[in-house]
Amino acid sequence: MSEVSAWGKVWQINGRSLRALCCGWLARLCWQGYQVGIDWLILFAAMFAVGAVWHGVIAVFQTVKAIAGMQAWGSFKKKGNDPKADRMADRDALRKRGLL
Repeated sequence: MSEVSAWGKVWQINGRSLRALCCGWLARLCWQGYQVGIDWLILFAAMFAVGAVWHGVIAVFQTVKAIAGMQAWGSFKKKGNDPKADRMADRDALRKRGLL
């Protein structure tokens, strides 16, 4: 996992959480309008509440998935050393083996 993809996940989760917050705020605003006496606002309150729950649940699942992925990557990195490149063969070694 590279740093770019990790930051992309962070921005994605934060955006989803912000959408859930905005939907929840609009649902509360519509609910207050319904309590004042504007009866048709209950429909908008319900739609925004469903949107807030939907985005909130997705944000939680994305967060859990990102944390599990980071833990899996960390345990994978602990298992061994960093990969190393092989030495490049020089002309003399290739001639000795008859490859040139």
